Amino acid sequence: MPKNNKTLLWFFFAGMIFLANPVFAVIDVLPDFLGCAFIFYALSRASALSSGVKDVRTAFSRLLILQAARFVLSLLSLRTGQSESATLLLTVTFAFGALSLFFLIPALIRLKNATPAFCAAHGGSFSEACDKRGRNRFDRYIGLCVWFFIVKELLTVLPEFTALSLSSDVLNGRERLYDFIGLLRFLAFAVIFVLFVYFTVRSTLVLRLVRSDTELFAAVGREYDLYIAEHPLLLSYRRNLLSLSFFFAGALMWTDFYIDFHNVIPDVVAAALILAGILVSPLPGKKKIPAAVFSVFYGVAAFFSGRFAYRFSTEFDAFAIDKNQLAARAYFEMWISSFVEFLIFLALLSFLLLFLREIVRRYAGYIPEHASEFEDKKRKELLEAWDKRLLRLVVVGFIAALASFLFDYIQVIPNFKFSVLLEYFWVFDFLLSLAFALLLGNAFLSLQTDLHDRIRYD
Repeated sequence: MPKNNKTLLWFFFAGMIFLANPVFAVIDVLPDFLGCAFIFYALSRASALSSGVKDVRTAFSRLLILQAARFVLSLLSLRTGQSESATLLLTVTFAFGALSLFFLIPALIRLKNATPAFCAAHGGSFSEACDKRGRNRFDRYIGLCVWFFIVKELLTVLPEFTALSLSSDVLNGRERLYDFIGLLRFLAFAVIFVLFVYFTVRSTLVLRLVRSDTELFAAVGREYDLYIAEHPLLLSYRRNLLSLSFFFAGALMWTDFYIDFHNVIPDVVAAALILAGILVSPLPGKKKIPAAVFSVFYGVAAFFSGRFAYRFSTEFDAFAIDKNQLAARAYFEMWISSFVEFLIFLALLSFLLLFLREIVRRYAGYIPEHASEFEDKKRKELLEAWDKRLLRLVVVGFIAALASFLFDYIQVIPNFKFSVLLEYFWVFDFLLSLAFALLLGNAFLSLQTDLHDRIRYD
């Protein structure tokens, strides 16, 4: 157990490095939301033993959601025109930078305040270590983190703000000042990179300090073993919660899940998230196989369908189908690949909802040790309610998938007036896909409540 606890410490260290790495415009090699996810996972055991650390973990979970939204919107800015991209990028960088600090700084302060109490309760001493001048090393590190992230966000937003404010000016009557955005970004990146190297060195020294506190890790390991023995369903609850989180993220990526020529996040990402949710679930392996196999099939189908759609949309148009053999062949490949994707999606949705029903049957609601008419009736009502909800999800998912299929392919019929009318059909496509994702997310929240009730009753 001590060894596993030290492994979690490496996740915390990696999370801080992910949060601190320099960003060049929207190019974030180590995404911040992954850093928040690493820290959230690293605090899992300590949060079970300390309410203070649990508050820290909750603060980083909020930051995780914020950084994930920032990452998606940053990718969206790459799909727009130059002026729109500058405006969107500035908005994302400035607004989410300020919000990130609003959530990150309190999380770090809570970590600073919770650490001494946690160490004192488990015989740890690293939080009391001082340097040669008598200053607390851990407190100084948290202070460094606060100042570093403030400076990082300021330097990141400065080039975007300068470029946007001067983009309408003219230099020598020919060149726009916006053309020098690359230089501004490079200078900001260089300064942040130097500070990042210093931050990494300091983080490594603190990591060594914490790892040397073997007594703390041994005490936490023993207490955590006792805690798990008293809560045998906790691990399955956490795995189910993580699985549902992957499912919901994948459902959001499914919005516009069929071939849409301006899709920001590829459907392959949605398939990967769904597969991850299936694999981390505590269900037995044989229960995972059908949904896992079809999630892989869907990812492959979405990849090839997207490629065929991109080829047709960039090389041909609807009026060339009846006149050009290559255009007709490209359209057929696009149509048949999308139809295959449509069928595989329906199969995946069916197996995924059966997968969720199995989670409900095994882990949700109170399961009495001794059968009684009242308890059996309540159990049957719970399963029937979930059957109705899952059936509604199948219907909504089918309608949303059909709307996307129709929008992407009927609109290429070479009839000018009809095509113009279908240009507005994307609104229904988007709203139905979003409604399906939100409906599925609401079902996940209800399932989480039923899973928690099972632990509470037991």
